[in-house]
Amino acid sequence: MELNHSKCKHMRYSPRHGDCVLYSISNTSQEEVSSFMYLGVPFTSDLSWKTHVEHITNNANPTLSYIRKLSTCPP
Repeated sequence: MELNHSKCKHMRYSPRHGDCVLYSISNTSQEEVSSFMYLGVPFTSDLSWKTHVEHITNNANPTLSYIRKLSTCPP
């Protein structure tokens, strides 16, 4: 399996900030990120659900608004 070096990133799951660890693939250092999206689920370095709940809520609000408008229409 080949990795795309430009798309590879790493994340540290820890509530505290310790020593910075550098990862590299084929002598290319990898960027450290604090959050990323994997299969539609946002992950954060503090393992909080807040980002995921906000993402779902923001996607559901337009649909809920549309359903509310339809509920006031006569049959």
